Amino acid sequence: NMKIILKHQFFCDIEDETTSKLCREIAHDEKEEARQYKIEQDMKLRKSTLDKRTENLSLVSSETQLKLELSQWKSLQSAYDLSQVTFPTSCIVLPYELEKNASGDLRTPARNTAIAYKLGLTIA
Repeated sequence: NMKIILKHQFFCDIEDETTSKLCREIAHDEKEEARQYKIEQDMKLRKSTLDKRTENLSLVSSETQLKLELSQWKSLQSAYDLSQVTFPTSCIVLPYELEKNASGDLRTPARNTAIAYKLGLTIA
């Protein structure tokens, strides 16, 4: 019967404390879920942006590879778990522009190898 249906709490303006508390909890949970979703989306966007802006060098000389293994960065990696880092923790501004070789890999221009060598020694 319609009178019974209209007497249900859903249709009444009067709320008891239990119903009010439940509604507040639901609203709080929804806000928290939306906040978490926004954080996840922001992290995905940051990672995507970083991936687009990152170049990988495919060829590294044995000497450079050894220096990298002995570098402060490698020491830091072994001391802390940095596998989940999705943002740069440091940045190196080169005093020259990298160029691409025939296969599309980045490399130091021949005219700047002496500077690159000195920079590598300084960093290592």
